[in-house]
Amino acid sequence: MTAISDLRRAAAFLDSLQQDRFEYMRRASEDHREAHAARLPGGAQECGVYPSDPLKMRVLANMVRAMQAKRLLEVGCGLGYSALWLAEAAGPGGSVETIDR
Repeated sequence: MTAISDLRRAAAFLDSLQQDRFEYMRRASEDHREAHAARLPGGAQECGVYPSDPLKMRVLANMVRAMQAKRLLEVGCGLGYSALWLAEAAGPGGSVETIDR
């Protein structure tokens, strides 16, 4: 590897940390929690749906890519925001199994 290709790979990695390709789903999760907060005693804490932090999901997706993981299990999938990140990171031939109550 050359220093230039290493710099390009590092720049691509940092760029990937800036993007949230699934912002619409994170917003839907937040809207869902707000609707519960308005209806349930105790507010959103009782809803049990907490979308993952976008930066943490980008880091996790990059870890999945680095490991070349193809079979993933998510426990507590909520509305599916993190499952989208995991499926995209697993790529073609990958699968994400989710479990929730």
